[in-house]
Amino acid sequence: MVDTDSVIRRELDLLAPADQLPASDWAGVLARAGDSGFRRWRQPRGRLAFAAAILAVAVGTTAAIAANQHWWFFGEGPEPVSEVAVVMEGSWDGVPWALTAYRSRTDGVCFGVTPNPRDNPDGIGAAMGCSQIVGVRTIQDTKPSEARNIAYLMSGPNPPLPRYIAGPVIATANEIEVLFVNHRSLDAKTVRAPSRLKSDIRFYAARLPLDAVVRMILGRDNHGRVVARLQVPASESEGGSP
Repeated sequence: MVDTDSVIRRELDLLAPADQLPASDWAGVLARAGDSGFRRWRQPRGRLAFAAAILAVAVGTTAAIAANQHWWFFGEGPEPVSEVAVVMEGSWDGVPWALTAYRSRTDGVCFGVTPNPRDNPDGIGAAMGCSQIVGVRTIQDTKPSEARNIAYLMSGPNPPLPRYIAGPVIATANEIEVLFVNHRSLDAKTVRAPSRLKSDIRFYAARLPLDAVVRMILGRDNHGRVVARLQVPASESEGGSP
C-alpha cells in the first residue's frame, strides 16, 4: 500500500519549499462561530439582476494541481489531503479570478478566491477560509465540529477585485440567494465540486453591490425550496478583512 499523504507532503515540499514561500503578512484571522477552520486575507498594496453574479465558468476539467502551480496558501493553510482544484473562474471589472478548493487534514474543505491567479504567487488581494460542510469526507485528524450546510468568504472593497461572496454549499442547493438588509436580494447558480475533491458539495461565487449589507444566505434546490440557511452576523455583514 502507498501512503498517499506522505507522497503529497513530499511533493509539496519539493514544489513549494517552506523557505521559499513569502513571509506571512496576514492582517489577522477571522474566527467565525461554527467554522472548523480559519479565514485569512492578503491585503493589496425587488432582486438585483446580477446574472453577473456568475461571470464565473465552471471548470472542473481544468483543475489546478499542486504539481502545476505554487498557490499562495501552501505553507499557510491547513495541510491538504487532496489536490487543489480550480472550481470556478471568471473576471470582474476586467480582473481575472479563480475560486480554488482542497480537502484539508484538519479543517474540512478549504476554499479561496485569488485575483490574477496565473500571475499572483504571493496571493495579493486573495482570501481563504475553511469549514466543515455536509458532504465533505472527514478523516481521523479532522477537528471535531458540527458540519454546516453553507459557508462563505465575503470581501469588502478590496482591490483589485470588487466586493464578492463565495463558498461551498450542500449538494442539493442548485442556487443561492443572498439577502440584503434593504430587502433586496441576489441570486447565483452553483456548480458541482470537481471529482478530485471527493466531496458531494457545490460552490458559488457572486459579485456584490458596493453598498450591500448582507443579512442571510439561502441555498435552494431545483424546486426553489430552502435547503441551506446561514444568518450573517452584523459584525460581518459588510464584509472586509479584519
